[in-house]
Amino acid sequence: MIDKEIENIVNRIKIIKKPFQNQIYECTKCNDLGYVILKRNDGTEYAKECECKKIKKQKERMEKSGILESDIKNIDDFKTFDNQNLKKLKLKAIDYCKNFNDFKNSILFFGGSGKGKTMLGLAISKKIMENYPVLYMPYREDIVKLKRMIIKDEYTGMINDYKSISVLFIDDLFKGKISESDINIMYEIINYRYTKKLPMIISTEKTIDELVEIDEAIAGRIVEMCRNYIMFFGNDIPNYRFLK
Repeated sequence: MIDKEIENIVNRIKIIKKPFQNQIYECTKCNDLGYVILKRNDGTEYAKECECKKIKKQKERMEKSGILESDIKNIDDFKTFDNQNLKKLKLKAIDYCKNFNDFKNSILFFGGSGKGKTMLGLAISKKIMENYPVLYMPYREDIVKLKRMIIKDEYTGMINDYKSISVLFIDDLFKGKISESDINIMYEIINYRYTKKLPMIISTEKTIDELVEIDEAIAGRIVEMCRNYIMFFGNDIPNYRFLK
């Protein structure tokens, strides 16, 4: 027996299950209600949150992190400045998006600061968010929040978001001073996603060897998940921050 609130949602969905004449919806799965009707094995109906609602939440969360959707480039518009290696990286990223639905691989960008790792990661996120929610995790900022949550006993709820979201973008992994607590938290997130085969987009200034030195178990899982898409942004790539 579903509760009254969910029953009302189900009834509303039934009423506008078919679009009104000339009505255009952003999401044709739920007609912009944010819920879809499913059936249990016993035939009873229930409402489940639509993927579009999750995607909307993640876009709002990105904006709170200072990233406006309007500022994120489409992957085709990502500038390469006629740099041959950057062109190859862009093509590899396009290939990743093209094959994402079939393989659900993870992808790793590593290299120096200002090389375009975050911009390309956001461009990939924007493309994937056409079908799946992507949670943006600015590592340095969010690791501090997670450690504070442990003290406030709100840790489980927050870390579950990073563990269970369809796609997680960890930006600047292990940036700055690294504590044992930082490593433990990231292992919990990455190991969960590894065992559940949930994809990640990861950017870091660390080399593979440096990741191994920080924690071999984390590094091994990342390499295995990203094996077909490990992308190095080398010194020959210009610093985006000095270019217009």
